[in-house]
Amino acid sequence: MQVISLPCSGKLDILYLIKAFETGADGVAVMMCKEGECRYLEGNMRARKRAEAVEELLKETGLGEGRVAVIQMDDYGIEKKMRELQDFCLKISALAQGNQAKVFQT
Repeated sequence: MQVISLPCSGKLDILYLIKAFETGADGVAVMMCKEGECRYLEGNMRARKRAEAVEELLKETGLGEGRVAVIQMDDYGIEKKMRELQDFCLKISALAQGNQAKVFQT
């Protein structure tokens, strides 16, 4: 797993997501702040829309869906979100059909 940090998920560009897949990622997880608590006002909403757009592009190109996860913080704490990330990694590993799965997290 490779982690790429951004100051805000709103800084996530569609090109970053596409580049991750071009360079061999099997999946991308986007972790973002709690809804309504983005310090850049609507950054996390923009990131969600961009992630959904890339998911649709992957579907259209035949790579299938479920390769982009949006994990948004909530009141249940980081442990629950880490489990969601682990579940996503397991899912991507299964999609990779035994190949060494690469998951990029932003």
